Amino acid sequence: MSTRIQDRVVVTGASTGIGAASARELARQGFHVLAGVRRDRDADALRADGIEPVILDITQPDHIGELAARVGSRAGALRALVNNAAIQINAPVEALPLSEWRRQFEVNLFGHVAVTQVLMPALLRHSGRVVNISSVGGRVALPTYGPLRGHEVRPRGGQ
Repeated sequence: MSTRIQDRVVVTGASTGIGAASARELARQGFHVLAGVRRDRDADALRADGIEPVILDITQPDHIGELAARVGSRAGALRALVNNAAIQINAPVEALPLSEWRRQFEVNLFGHVAVTQVLMPALLRHSGRVVNISSVGGRVALPTYGPLRGHEVRPRGGQ
C-alpha cells in the first residue's frame, strides 16, 4: 500500500457515461477521484483503485456540505472539479410543466454553481481547475430540445 499523498479530483455525475469514463481515466493517471453518484449500487459498480465513490445529489445542500468536508479533511491538493451531473428533459416548451423546467435547472445549472462555490477555496489554494461538461443538445436545435437549450451556457462569440 502506497503512502504517497495523491492529488484529488472531484467528478459529479460519475455513475455512467462520460462521468464514469472520466473518473476511471483520472484514476488511471494517478489522481484520487471522489466520484459523485446518487445510488449505492452505482458506487459499488464504480469503486476501484483510485476511485472513491461519494453519494452526491448536487441539488441537496447536505450532500454538497458532506463533499466539502471530505475534501477539506484529506491531504493532497484538489486539482480539479469536473461538473458532469445532468438530466435531460425533452418536451415541447408549451407542454412541459414549470416544475420540470425548475428541476432541470436545479440539476444542470444551480447544482453545479453550488458545488463550484463550496469547492472553490480548495481549488484556488492549489491552482485547480473547473471543467464543465455540456451536451451537444445545447448546440443543435431539434424538436422538444427547448428545455435543454434553455440552460446551456454558450461561450462568447457563439462558438
